[in-house]
Amino acid sequence: MNKLLAIAALTFTFGSAQAAPTLSYVLAVDDYAEIYLSTDDSQQGSFIASQSFSSYVAEVNNISLTPGVTNYIHIYLENYGGPDGLTGEFKLSGFGFEFANGTQFLGTSSTTVNLSATGFGVDYVAPGSNGPIIDAGSFYSDQYTQPLTTQMLSGFWGSVSYWSIPVYAVASVPEPENYALLLMGCGLTLIASRVQQSKKV
Repeated sequence: MNKLLAIAALTFTFGSAQAAPTLSYVLAVDDYAEIYLSTDDSQQGSFIASQSFSSYVAEVNNISLTPGVTNYIHIYLENYGGPDGLTGEFKLSGFGFEFANGTQFLGTSSTTVNLSATGFGVDYVAPGSNGPIIDAGSFYSDQYTQPLTTQMLSGFWGSVSYWSIPVYAVASVPEPENYALLLMGCGLTLIASRVQQSKKV
């Protein structure tokens, strides 16, 4: 009896559990960038990684997001003269977040990234576009085999720029298999209850 109740409780808990939300990205910059994650668009946030043009395309996976609030991907970019650029793909996994396009995948474009010349959270403008990069992987480095097809964005040549991408918190919707586990837990609870009642008779 107690074992059945324990199994039912465990199944219910497992069925209600949801994967922890994480962020992954692939990014190419010109010339130097630092990437941060923040829960306040006006604050720089926690340091994730840095990269330069010489490092070509960089890939970072499984960055933990803060549940229940909007997270912001912040990119501090330095350009040392000539055209500057930024292109990348961002992907979410787990539950509870989506990008401005309503999905868990975002490619850089002039409508999906905010740009400022003065700092994060202020004076945002739409970045310019240098057009689509048909194969940024081979364009930057043969080390990255998955081609980027996102727009190469342009900020302010020969200066510092601040880029922001919001990651919105949304209500989680359990996967169908979680509903199945929930029903299984309820069924086991019902069986345990009937067994207990039959013993009292």
